Amino acid sequence: MKKGTLIVSLDFELFWGLHDSRTLASYQENILGGREAIPRLLELFVRHGVHATWATVGFMFAEDYEELRRFFPAEKNRPSYENKKLSPYPLFQEIGRNEAEEPCFYAPSLLRRIAETPGQEIGSHTFSHYYCREAGQTVEQFEADMRAAVAIAESKGYSLRSAVLPRNQTVPA
Repeated sequence: MKKGTLIVSLDFELFWGLHDSRTLASYQENILGGREAIPRLLELFVRHGVHATWATVGFMFAEDYEELRRFFPAEKNRPSYENKKLSPYPLFQEIGRNEAEEPCFYAPSLLRRIAETPGQEIGSHTFSHYYCREAGQTVEQFEADMRAAVAIAESKGYSLRSAVLPRNQTVPA
């Protein structure tokens, strides 16, 4: 009997995937619960030989805001969505500066744990949880976002081979 193959891809985005549709106060408990669940999930994956790709928002690789800021695309190459609330960049004026202060936004310790677990791949979910089909964005902005995602991952020793676009938004060629 032939065995099938199950492909597991997990969007690892913390609050970045919800900042435009929820308040942190209304969803923080879920995000923090996810942080607790990930190590247990990794243990299950090892026990059962499950391989997974963790499509990770690039912002989450940084140890702190100062490090992250070095990878920001130039202002002109950041998202210019017509719907301004879609851009995550203004949130940095309101949130803490590192994982200890803001566990809903930074996750370098979890990324290390995932990467150290056999069978787990760190993939990309873009740098800024970039929406490809939203009005106002440009190809140049998307390219800059993806370059930033690759650069911050490489600075941490990760090689991104897979990408999952937020909300599966693609633009047909």
